[in-house]
Formats: sequence, C-alpha cells, structure tokens
Amino acid sequence: MKFFETSKYYSLKKSTYIVLRWIAIIGQLISVNLVYFYFNFKFDFINCNLIIFFGILSNIYLIYVYNTTQLSNRTDLFVHSKNIIQ
Repeated sequence: MKFFETSKYYSLKKSTYIVLRWIAIIGQLISVNLVYFYFNFKFDFINCNLIIFFGILSNIYLIYVYNTTQLSNRTDLFVHSKNIIQ
C-alpha cells in the first residue's frame, strides 16, 4: 500500500508538538481550577494539578533536554502514552 511506503517520511516537528501541548495544559489548568473554585465541585484538586504539572515537566524536557527538531519513535511513544494516561 502506498500509505505505508510514504508515511515513514512524515513526522511531527517538536516545536509543533510543544505548542499544542502548551495549549492543552493551559486548557486543563483553566478547566480544573474553574470547576473546583467557581462551581465548588469537590474532587482531588491537588492530584489533578500534579498530573498536569507532569505535562509541564515533559514539555520543559522536550524544550531544553531533547535537542533535535524531530521526535524519535521512542520519545513520541513515551510522550503520547503519558498524554493518554493523563
């Protein structure tokens, strides 16, 4: 199939992925804090923010430690698995 032959040449740039993750993190922080403080829903607020904080740490890792423009398959698998679990 042509898709499998050509798809190995395309990958997500690291900068695009990081920008998308910052948008997601900001949305998550706004949502969790709005629901907890404004709507007064009682849930484990600290653990929710800690999970979002791990997303912030993974972005900082990608920005400052991982010094390539493309994500490797292993790093991509790790970061996407973390996002799914989050």
